[in-house]
Amino acid sequence: MDVLCVRFSALAFTGIETLMANSLVPFAPPANDSDSHKFSSKIAAHLGQSFGYEADPFLRSHAEIAATVAGCHFARRPPPSRP
Repeated sequence: MDVLCVRFSALAFTGIETLMANSLVPFAPPANDSDSHKFSSKIAAHLGQSFGYEADPFLRSHAEIAATVAGCHFARRPPPSRP
């Protein structure tokens, strides 16, 4: 959703994409800042002001997402055969 990309770029994030099927918004934080707690608060306030609703974002690092995917037993299971 383009409007979310615009809102996240206003917070100085880069590499922003939106994945509509699951509401994820991958982004890279500003290079000089790595405080994810501050990002979460900043994103919540910005989305609330922009869209008029209370947002409760949760942030995960690339390493955390990769570990989750690696541990997902569904990813290793072959698809069911069809008759």
